[in-house]
Amino acid sequence: MKKFAFIIITAIIVGLVLYFGYLNAPINIEYRCVFNQRMYGASLGKLALVMSFFSALGGFLYALFLQEHVNKLCNAYKKKNDSIAVKSEEDSAKIKTLEAKIQTLEAALQSALNKE
Repeated sequence: MKKFAFIIITAIIVGLVLYFGYLNAPINIEYRCVFNQRMYGASLGKLALVMSFFSALGGFLYALFLQEHVNKLCNAYKKKNDSIAVKSEEDSAKIKTLEAKIQTLEAALQSALNKE
């Protein structure tokens, strides 16, 4: 359901951006380039579409970066959790071995006391 809602909202936003670009296509604006101080002209609609495209691309790349970072953190957590589980299994195996040795020694002590 969330994926469907995301697709619908994305389609609405893209439609609104395209509609804005269509309405403002005949409007021309002029701007000064920061690097060479020359004046340039462009269609407001085309400029809005280009800026929307690059902002969506930037958001997508940022989301990929965050996903990679979260995946690395999850893998590190899994490795740590696995090492803790292995250590706990080793500790429980050592405890069982020691308990078995104690029972053996108690039985030997009991039999030695019974012989006397």
